[in-house]
Amino acid sequence: MDPKVNYTAVGLFVVLLSFILAIAVLWLSSEHVKKYNKYLVYLKEPVSGLTDKAPVKFNGVQVGYVDSITIDPEDPQEVMLVVKVNDKAPINKSTTATLMAQGFTGNTYLGLKAKTSSAPPLEKNKDQRYPVIPSEPSLLVQLNDTLREVTNGLKGMSASFKVISESFQVVLDPQNLASIKNILAKTSTASNQFPDTMEKFRGAAVGLTSASEQVKTTLQNSQGTLRDLDIAIKSLSDQTLPEIYEAARSLKQTLQNVKEVTSTLKQNPSALIRGTKPLPPGPGE
Repeated sequence: MDPKVNYTAVGLFVVLLSFILAIAVLWLSSEHVKKYNKYLVYLKEPVSGLTDKAPVKFNGVQVGYVDSITIDPEDPQEVMLVVKVNDKAPINKSTTATLMAQGFTGNTYLGLKAKTSSAPPLEKNKDQRYPVIPSEPSLLVQLNDTLREVTNGLKGMSASFKVISESFQVVLDPQNLASIKNILAKTSTASNQFPDTMEKFRGAAVGLTSASEQVKTTLQNSQGTLRDLDIAIKSLSDQTLPEIYEAARSLKQTLQNVKEVTSTLKQNPSALIRGTKPLPPGPGE
């Protein structure tokens, strides 16, 4: 036995090192062991650049990875993804999935985002293996659709320009040009005659003004005549009418007297000879 080797110290070192390694393994295993939930994502676009174990990020923070990529057996135009997402990730019914490009490297990952944080948690239906996260078109697909719409719009504009060109050709037909020239000539003639017409209107306006002055004068004269007539009527009422009234009263009195005389003669005709005085009484009366 070599007196220079301290086996006790070596043993203690080995035991201590093993204890430290065991604690490190337990700490690391307890720290990094995570629980994942599986979800399904159906994409209606090519998934070039997306591979197994590709990152799944929620608002840019990695929360899981792509577990498998397959063609949907029920719809060959769709790609079916099975993704594993940390159970701590806030996946709810408003969460959507979109293919995202990572910088200029060409790598693709699956991006998740929630439209609202108040939506209830996402749960699977009875006929589904896992809950389904709805997908939205990627930026590339959106650009492609926009370019297609622009192209279709340009085609429509081209057709419209063609129609406009044909319309101009119809308008610029020699017969139509002659008609337009005739219209312009008539317009020019009318514009040249316009000053004379305006002068006639001006003369008519002056005549109308003179007539209105004459009517005003006539009305003033009429007002004077009406005043004279009013004075005459007043004079007639003040002077003549009283005399007429007096004559009418005298005539009425005369007629009354004649009526009385007529009545007396009718009752006693001899009154015309004897008068109206009563006769003296006879003998024995």
